[in-house]
Amino acid sequence: MIFTQTANAQEAPIEPSGASIDSTTTNNVDTPAGESIGDIRDIFEPQAPPTNWDWWPYVLAAVILLGVVWALWKIWIWYSAREKPVNPGPVREEPVTEKPDPAEKARRRIQEAFGLISQPEPYCVEVSASLRIYLEERLALNAPERTTEEFLQEIRWSNRLHADQKERLEQFLEICDLVKFAKQNPDRNTLSELGDVAHALINEIEREERQSTIENPGQEGGQA
Repeated sequence: MIFTQTANAQEAPIEPSGASIDSTTTNNVDTPAGESIGDIRDIFEPQAPPTNWDWWPYVLAAVILLGVVWALWKIWIWYSAREKPVNPGPVREEPVTEKPDPAEKARRRIQEAFGLISQPEPYCVEVSASLRIYLEERLALNAPERTTEEFLQEIRWSNRLHADQKERLEQFLEICDLVKFAKQNPDRNTLSELGDVAHALINEIEREERQSTIENPGQEGGQA
């Protein structure tokens, strides 16, 4: 019995005199009552506060990237145009249309009007209109938009027609007006003579205009 207790006493560790060291007590050394130190971490270096210029590297990178993309795009366009030239295709030539000669146009219209000689009014309308348009285009006499009286008043002061031509033109227009407005019905010979008078006036004016052009090369036709 005594041996057993002595053996147990020898196996038990011998603690130093005084109170035992408690881990809880050790962690609370120099700590105010009711507070805990918690985890102990390393001390960090002080950091500078953020500034408004932190984003400029990104902007610069974006600008450089856009510049590179634009340069590559221009190079691609130039290379594509160089490798694949645009074929303009055959040049289409517009047909050159000559301005119809006033005399030929008037003669043809008067000739066509002879098909209406059995109808005095339409016939006189066509023949007189043909001669009026010719005088406007060839001699710059404002004939189609004016009444017969206004037109005759103009040609009296014009030097593009001589006296005999003015007299025949006046008689021609008066007969045409009588048929158109007074409903007169002249015979076929009278109507045929109206066409002959129109043809004769056109031929005379054309002959005089050609002669005037030969004598005065710098003078243009149609001047009053």
